[in-house]
Amino acid sequence: MKQNSNRGKLITTSMNEKFACWSLRSLYSYINIIEGSIRVGKDYMATRMFIERIRAFKGDAIMFMIAAVNIKQSYRIVGQYILDYCGNTAQRSLYGGSPAITLKVGAKTYYILFAGGAKNGSDTDIQGLTLGGIYLTEVNKLQADFISQSMERLGSDADNAFLFATLNPLNENNFFYKKFLDMWLLEEDNDPSYINYMHVTLDDSPYLTPKAIEYIKKGKDPESVYFKRDILGLRVDPSGTLYEVRDYNKINVTDYTIYKSYIVVCDPGETISSTSMIVMGLCYNAERNQPEVHILKEYYHLNNSMNDMEKKTPDIYAGDYVAFTKDAMDMMYKAPVRMYSDGDSTFINMIRKNMNAHNIGNLVLKYVHKDKLEERVEVLQNLLYSGKLRIGTNCPHCISDLNSSVLDEKTYEHTGKILPVKAYDRDGHKDSLDCISYGVNHYLHELNM
Repeated sequence: MKQNSNRGKLITTSMNEKFACWSLRSLYSYINIIEGSIRVGKDYMATRMFIERIRAFKGDAIMFMIAAVNIKQSYRIVGQYILDYCGNTAQRSLYGGSPAITLKVGAKTYYILFAGGAKNGSDTDIQGLTLGGIYLTEVNKLQADFISQSMERLGSDADNAFLFATLNPLNENNFFYKKFLDMWLLEEDNDPSYINYMHVTLDDSPYLTPKAIEYIKKGKDPESVYFKRDILGLRVDPSGTLYEVRDYNKINVTDYTIYKSYIVVCDPGETISSTSMIVMGLCYNAERNQPEVHILKEYYHLNNSMNDMEKKTPDIYAGDYVAFTKDAMDMMYKAPVRMYSDGDSTFINMIRKNMNAHNIGNLVLKYVHKDKLEERVEVLQNLLYSGKLRIGTNCPHCISDLNSSVLDEKTYEHTGKILPVKAYDRDGHKDSLDCISYGVNHYLHELNM
């Protein structure tokens, strides 16, 4: 599709048959939805067709609305697409003190308003508006009342009004399917122009080359929620464990000279959490032609309230960490390139004091670097699948914590975030997982080479 020169900047878009069919139907359908994989250009395409519907609009309304989880996100995701597509016919502006875009169509001036719809009560912010069309990005993360109120704002323009929406799939129990999409699809048999729905996978992208698509898929666990949702565009039932430690992930190390370097990591426990420590080494697997990190040694302790004799204080844990590090040095025949700790400054100082007392004060001790929890989950899933993360059979707590970590289904259903359940048991709450993630983060650059 090529934009006319009097509409601003010249833009040429490649479009495959699937997207072209949806785009043509969106010129007259009341509801227009794209659901599916990430990175396929859902919002990019829907934005363009949303603008074309405004340009062809025959109703009386002069206001249109774009909504996401908040105003900032709706303006960032869709607003820039509009400005790029429309050139000098679209300008940033304000409406009622809030961000807006004015769009010139011939002698008419239309206002595109931006809204946030994820908070309770957000529907009251748009009451009283008269809208010719609405665009809801990540529609399944918005409040049901906000979606209903948005559609009520379309009432006065009847046959001229329209709705566009995009979404990344969640599971079948998400409210959007039950309350809205399933009901809308029932109308399709009676009125084919009522809804224009398209499901897309990563392979459907009109913008990515086959080589780029394969690169995105590379190294990702095809059984993971991430792959099924983000690559295949499926609505995934999130039940089951987060990680799978396969047979090839378990190793019995006898030769420690193969490791280029290693680190030690400590995650001290508090109250009902366990204290976990690991040794992680980096090597190159010539048979698999890939770099790998191996968990070679572990430490685990949980203060058990039923046995006061087994309880340990932070200063004892600091001493245990130094002793653990010295044992690692004897095992590896060299010093670690880093010592990491997730403790506070007081605990760090306790470790340094013990390091000096045991003549290893020259080693580098740092606080751990923490990525977002959801990012950590995806990284560990993919490294386990590719075999780039392997665990010694002498580290049973690491293996057990990975195998028994369960996805938080309620969080996934409401937000789409893939996070582990923080359930406490007699062994703590999967505390070695944090150690593993912190260690992997240190070697992530080498692992991605």
